[in-house]
Amino acid sequence: MTKTFFILIACLFLTKSTQAQEIYGFAEGQIIKKQGDTIKCLVSMTTSYGDVVKYKMKSNSPEITIKSSEVKLLKTPYNTFENISFGEKERLMTVMLVGKVTLYSCMFFYNPQTNYYKDNTAITTYSKDITYLIKKDDTINEIKNKNFKNLMTSIMSDCETVISKINNKVYKFKNLETVVEEYNKCK
Repeated sequence: MTKTFFILIACLFLTKSTQAQEIYGFAEGQIIKKQGDTIKCLVSMTTSYGDVVKYKMKSNSPEITIKSSEVKLLKTPYNTFENISFGEKERLMTVMLVGKVTLYSCMFFYNPQTNYYKDNTAITTYSKDITYLIKKDDTINEIKNKNFKNLMTSIMSDCETVISKINNKVYKFKNLETVVEEYNKCK
C-alpha cells in the first residue's frame, strides 16, 4: 500500500508529459546495469522513467544520463524499478509486490490541459494511464480491467480462496494489489 500511496501522491505533483521526466530531486540509490555493474549514486526521483535515467555521483556533480534499456534494476529509497520486456516494449516498472507472483506498475501521463487563472497562476493536469504486469514462473501478462477475471483465475488457479473471491466479485480489478498479496500468502 505504501508504494501505491507514493505513486498517487506523486501524480498530484506531476507537471511534465510522459516523454519527459519531472524530477523531484535526487536521492541515494543504485543503478544495476544489465552487464552486472552497479552504480551507487544519487538517482533522480520521479514517478516513472522514460528512455533515460538521470543520476549524479555527488550532490554538486553534473547530471549524467543512462539509457533505460541498459538498466536491469534501479533502486531508490522509496521504490525498486525493474526493466521488464513485454510484447515489443521494454520499460522500467515499479516493483509493487514480490512473491509467487510479482506485480509491476508503470504510469504514463498524456493529454496536458493547462488552466490559467486571474492571479497569473496556471495549473497543468494530465490524463494518466497505469499499466500493470504480473509475472509468474517467468511468464509476464498485462492485467487490464477487461481481462482481470479470466487471466487472474488462470494464473492463480492453485489458490481456491482467491479464485472464489474473484468469481464471486468480492475482488475486482481495483483490488489487484490485495489479490496479489493474498495469493502470495496462499499455500
